[in-house]
Amino acid sequence: MPVRKGHANVQNSIAETIIRKFESQNRIFLICNHTLPLPRIIYSSDRFHELSGFSRPEVMQHNCCIRFLHGPKTDMSKIIDIENGVAMAEELQVELVLYKKDGHSCTEPRGD
Repeated sequence: MPVRKGHANVQNSIAETIIRKFESQNRIFLICNHTLPLPRIIYSSDRFHELSGFSRPEVMQHNCCIRFLHGPKTDMSKIIDIENGVAMAEELQVELVLYKKDGHSCTEPRGD
């Protein structure tokens, strides 16, 4: 798969499959490379950028625990769960309050 906008030379067929499937479903997602000493974001969907307000250059190569999306109501114990899951290569699901670039949570409507 040739390098496309939004990701850093993903050569992994699993990642490529996920990207094709989720992009075709218009989903909001990030893909991280957990094999690096400090796991980093290697792909970000168009929908992620529309929701968060962050551009690709602002997102790419950030830590996979998405610290740039944390805010006052983000449960840090769940962040620790994510970090442990990444370290152990375990699948997990958590619900988090995350924040857009403009400071609003991703779940609260903007007051435009």
